[in-house]
Amino acid sequence: MKKRELLLVDRSLSSGAGVSARAPTEEATDQSHEHGRAPSASRRIRAKVAKVRTGCRNCKIRRVKCDEGQPGCQKCWKYGIYCSGYPCPSKSHQAESRDLAPMGNGSQISLRAIRPRHVDPAHLTLLPFPGGKKDEMESRYFNYYLEDIASKIGGPGFSDLWVKVIPQVGDTHPYIAQAMVALGALSRSRQVQDKAQQIQHREYALAKHIESLSKMRKVLSQDGYDKRMAMHACLLVFCFESLQGHQAAASMHAAGGVSLLESWNQERKFKGAMELGDTVGDNASLSYAIACLDFQALAFLDARSADLHEHTAKRLKSWVRHMPNTYGPTGHFKSLDDCRTYGHMIMRRTFHFISTVRIYLAKNNRIFFMTNADGETACLHPGNNTWTSGPLREPEVPKEMLQEYEDHMEDIRRWQVAAAPVIAKARTTKDSDQFTSATISLIRCTLTIVTLAGAFIIDEAEYDKYIADFREITTLVTSVWATVTKSRNQFTFQTGMLPALLLVSMHCRDREIRDQAIGLMRSGAGYREGIWDSIAIEKISVALRDLEEKWVDDDGHIPGEMRALLVSVSIILEEKTAQLVISQKAAPGDTNYQVKTVPLAW
Repeated sequence: MKKRELLLVDRSLSSGAGVSARAPTEEATDQSHEHGRAPSASRRIRAKVAKVRTGCRNCKIRRVKCDEGQPGCQKCWKYGIYCSGYPCPSKSHQAESRDLAPMGNGSQISLRAIRPRHVDPAHLTLLPFPGGKKDEMESRYFNYYLEDIASKIGGPGFSDLWVKVIPQVGDTHPYIAQAMVALGALSRSRQVQDKAQQIQHREYALAKHIESLSKMRKVLSQDGYDKRMAMHACLLVFCFESLQGHQAAASMHAAGGVSLLESWNQERKFKGAMELGDTVGDNASLSYAIACLDFQALAFLDARSADLHEHTAKRLKSWVRHMPNTYGPTGHFKSLDDCRTYGHMIMRRTFHFISTVRIYLAKNNRIFFMTNADGETACLHPGNNTWTSGPLREPEVPKEMLQEYEDHMEDIRRWQVAAAPVIAKARTTKDSDQFTSATISLIRCTLTIVTLAGAFIIDEAEYDKYIADFREITTLVTSVWATVTKSRNQFTFQTGMLPALLLVSMHCRDREIRDQAIGLMRSGAGYREGIWDSIAIEKISVALRDLEEKWVDDDGHIPGEMRALLVSVSIILEEKTAQLVISQKAAPGDTNYQVKTVPLAW
């Protein structure tokens, strides 16, 4: 087991770090007696001098009394920043002039509300780099991570892991801290316009990434290393590779993270399926994040075996069967979190089943295969993803698969019924986090239904039965697209909208709906959901549409026999190039398909 995990590390790393940290309690006591000072009986006014001589550096800068809680002070948590820790007491305290940072207005202010959306990095008050180092560049890029990545990457209601837990872990694990710095620098390189600055930020990011990987390898080569640490590191490495455009490597890390989670659960003798945020405690958000990695691999490029997919689907089935126990007296979910958790679980289980079906059909009916390339090139071919296919003969699908198909559809239907009231209530306030979260859950549900049906479709004309579903997807995506892609970061960890839009643009032949989906992808201007890039899938969609539009009839209908099949894709996202292999008949009435190679660049 250990040798296999180390192999993942050597292929750029699929492991790494993280201890979950609790926020300090509200009752943190004043420890000002610690250095021989009696508490002041009355408030004194001291110009340009911190109110306390002890406490963290952030509180001194803000001129507020630090509660000196452990592992970090409550004032920093409430203010929405990482606590810088406590220096050794000095013999003298010299006054210094600094710009005051804005103070919070109360203990209940949310992190999203108090963190500025647009901050000039030149005016940031640098927080000390985790682990006690004092390198100014590291501190600056660490601040970029906090400001540009952490608060937005997790999606609605899912920021604590990135804002609080991972930075706190980095305080005691240098390779996690280096990974955060690398991610902050790489994110910055994507935001600046000046080419020279882009290169500078990127080179620094790569140097820190290599440094972090080197330290990770040393840690993971030791017996009994903490797999929870490895999972935190895996999340950061996945994000780095995704931002770089190394989709194949990112997909490998995603699958490796799931393997780490299962191994960790076995060590703890966890009796159920892999956790998905359905647990209570510090580990819940980490487990849900790893579950998101699982879907990243499932929905894009997945080299895992059919046996592994079947095994995981069976384990998840036992948890899906518990879904009725979460219903209230009315037979509906009690909360939006329950809807999200079980909806995500059902989607993952269904996509694992879809993968087993596609691998089976690829071995028995499909003739197009591509060899796997390096980590920078994503090669999608029948059997390792849910998108590519080839000319099919009538498949001989085992009866067991057909029965399981019905079981999956029934689970989805039960979720829809149980979720309906809570989803409707959450979507009453437009542009809110609840509205966005509920809408993405609906998008994923419809994506799952059509993709599951598509695994058994032989004739592309059968997709015409799902026009209403395609319309629903584009309508739902439109309702949250601007909020997610403009108001938040251009890179998010969770996925849902981009795979759904690609599904519509590939298989919906209603011109209006298809063009709407392509238009949304184009307007994303580089928006990414982990591995998924809006520009890349928009280019693929346009290539398929243009080949088919040549054969549209007077009614705007594309004959079923003239519809194009995406056989394989080779993408180098970092270089903004792709090569498609597409199968299509030369003319109506032909019995044979022609294979066309379509190069793309953007």
